[in-house]
Amino acid sequence: MLLTTLVTSAWLFLGGARVANAIDLDIDSDESIKKAASMIVYDMMLEYKGNLSGQTPGLLPGPPPTPLVLDAGYFWWEAGAMFGSLLDYWYYTGDSSYNPEIKQALIHQAGDHNDYLPQNHQHRDHRANRPTTGFWGMSAMTAAEFNFENPPPDQPQWLALAQAVFHTQAERLDPKTCGGGLHWQARAGPAAMARPSPSCLPHAGRAPRPGHLRRRSALAGLQLPQWVQLQELHL
Repeated sequence: MLLTTLVTSAWLFLGGARVANAIDLDIDSDESIKKAASMIVYDMMLEYKGNLSGQTPGLLPGPPPTPLVLDAGYFWWEAGAMFGSLLDYWYYTGDSSYNPEIKQALIHQAGDHNDYLPQNHQHRDHRANRPTTGFWGMSAMTAAEFNFENPPPDQPQWLALAQAVFHTQAERLDPKTCGGGLHWQARAGPAAMARPSPSCLPHAGRAPRPGHLRRRSALAGLQLPQWVQLQELHL
């Protein structure tokens, strides 16, 4: 079941139509599912250039001018989700072919403060904002849960990165202004400061809030008292 879900997720990332007729799949065979997943992930990684000389690790081509423009590149959060899918692929298939790219991307995109709020993206295309950091934070949490090989000791570890994203979001939960949701702006710039009220997400139940609770649940699963208490407080 997990392997089948992995194939479906990668297929949806690619848009489905490009590979739907090219792969034979027996959902009752683990080997068939692994082979299909390998083909789809290979095709997916053809979109990624961040491991090439002169390119930025962790970034996909793009972004599109608006979310409504299709086939014109990818947003920053989509790259974070992709590397989370690659972690799933490695964990469930045992294929470590893309592990160097995963590690390089998760480290490089962590930013100066190791919280997945890289300053160099904020004014370029608004990719690094409060909700989109959640996708990278979930990938870091997945790496920690799967015991993915940590970076060298002088670099941030996966659990520390996930905790940092949690803290930067937890301190922005606004029950009064945002109805329990998160502020959209990660670090308020001049445009955000000029607004009469904080910039909130339109719905607390979209990906950012569930993602925040997902990380909180995972951290509480470590049986650390502070995470358990926070989880009980906000559920």
